Amino acid sequence: MNVSWTTASEINNDYFTVERSVNGNEWEIIQRVIGAGNSTNYLSYQFRDVNPRNGISFYRLRQTDYDGIEKVFPPQQVKLNFGEKYAIYPNPASDYVYVKSTEEIDFRVSCFNSIGQKIAVNDIVAGQTSILTISDLPDGVYFISIEQYGLIVKTEAVLVQHR
Repeated sequence: MNVSWTTASEINNDYFTVERSVNGNEWEIIQRVIGAGNSTNYLSYQFRDVNPRNGISFYRLRQTDYDGIEKVFPPQQVKLNFGEKYAIYPNPASDYVYVKSTEEIDFRVSCFNSIGQKIAVNDIVAGQTSILTISDLPDGVYFISIEQYGLIVKTEAVLVQHR
């Protein structure tokens, strides 16, 4: 799940804090991003939440100046529907593919090219998110397979597109 924002200018901007909430009232800090200090240019920032929550979540940005003064921006609601026990995202992808499981069982993630050759394998402990680096793969369709106890429980096609 990508969180991105743009500034038109910055004055004494020390850092941004990305926060997430499941109810819009209680917030957890998920990332701190260093600001530019002072700038009159448009600047783009991005952060990837590698452990997004299934269902409705709220994200907000808190900007802190060098003198400690903060501005909290209104929250944005996001609804993710993993729908199944496993989520493979983003799709299309360019650098990484994440595989998240709601199961409390270890699993194996494999990546195959379009002619069925296995090109990557990750063994994942229950409760963790698998990160497959795909930045070195040529553009095309790849297949991500999830295996438990020697059985394939899910396979999904992922389009790899580099910009």
